[in-house]
Amino acid sequence: MNKIWGLINAISRTDTWQSLTYCDVLLACGDADRGYCYKGKRYAQMIDSLGDLLKQNDLSVHSVSHRLSFCTGEKAYGTPVSVNRELVRIAMCARMVSLVKGRIAGSYWRETKLKQLWKNILSRCTPKAVISIQPDVGLCNAGHDLGIPIFDLQHGLISDTEDNPYYWSDNLQKQESTDLPHGFLCWDKSSAEKLLPITQKKKFTVRVIGNPWFVRFINPHPQDDLVRLEIDHCSELQGGLPIILVTLQYNLSYYACDYVNNGVMADCLETVIQETSDQYYWNLRLHPSQLSGNEGMYVQKYLKKQFGKLKNVEWETCSHVALPSLLSVANLHITHFSATAIEASWMGVCTGLLDPHICEGGKHEDFYVNERKLGFAEVLPLDVISIKKFINSSLAKNKSEKILLQQHMVCINSFVDEIKNGGISA
Repeated sequence: MNKIWGLINAISRTDTWQSLTYCDVLLACGDADRGYCYKGKRYAQMIDSLGDLLKQNDLSVHSVSHRLSFCTGEKAYGTPVSVNRELVRIAMCARMVSLVKGRIAGSYWRETKLKQLWKNILSRCTPKAVISIQPDVGLCNAGHDLGIPIFDLQHGLISDTEDNPYYWSDNLQKQESTDLPHGFLCWDKSSAEKLLPITQKKKFTVRVIGNPWFVRFINPHPQDDLVRLEIDHCSELQGGLPIILVTLQYNLSYYACDYVNNGVMADCLETVIQETSDQYYWNLRLHPSQLSGNEGMYVQKYLKKQFGKLKNVEWETCSHVALPSLLSVANLHITHFSATAIEASWMGVCTGLLDPHICEGGKHEDFYVNERKLGFAEVLPLDVISIKKFINSSLAKNKSEKILLQQHMVCINSFVDEIKNGGISA
């Protein structure tokens, strides 16, 4: 019901994209990408961190919510402009065209109008580049027509698998080059390599720029209040015991129904947490999509029932603090197959992976190959004894240095300099 009222409220307000003026870089993402709250406003960790870095380098930046969004204007960091009414209007008209002329005609009408909408938006601000989270076809089409480079900024795991459709090679190969962004901005070499095999055929570029959210925590800017605030928050989580971070994942009842019976975590992990809550401090971090809505209510009810009486199990604070600062105090990380496994390795934290499909011949066999090769990730059998052994052996080791993040800083600064010194060609 709240979502319905939120939708009504979103489309009841006049669109604001017409207020856009010139900028060096246009940022585009949706509500799902704004997984952090900073000073009461929704904050997109990847996009907004990059935007902050661009602004520190005297580049002008504007922001747009590129899908139907509730968090626009003053509700979100960067005051993103909205396109809600226009998106709804296009969707409704396309439906009418489909009913009269058929589905193909309706789809073509919709794509044409979305492309024109984005051409109007880009023409107003004429940016040197657009950086987005999985930009849609209309935005990519408009960018190609106007010669404005559109980039997809990695925000999670990139894998060549059917359940990661935006990056699945079968999907990429079927699309026209103009339906795809000009380039993909990846965190690291192993992520970029997933896309390299089809880059020449589709004529898009793949480059490693690092992770802007994590980079800002290495050598924080003197006026970066966000980092300072997060460091203070994480000091509250340190209670003297080793800290084990568990990153929960959205919709496991669908993605992991064959080995997760309760929709939240494997039974063996639940047992380990209950049996070792006096030895370790367990931080159970909810996925941003689990912080609200029906699944959020279910997950929090489950956590209260299973762990609510255990004093060393916490999920409220650790679900809202910034992940880089949380990993800086964590001694170990456990997940089913979350991309946090990559981020944990940058912070020198080892990950135990509970997804049995991460194996030779499994549907997720290419997940975290690099992290497993480097010794930062290990696939665990789904039993209590194996998980406990992994915890004991991992905690006996010292955390590694953050050398990988230093490399990220070099890459992202180079990318920013490129935009600053004339822009990046389409």
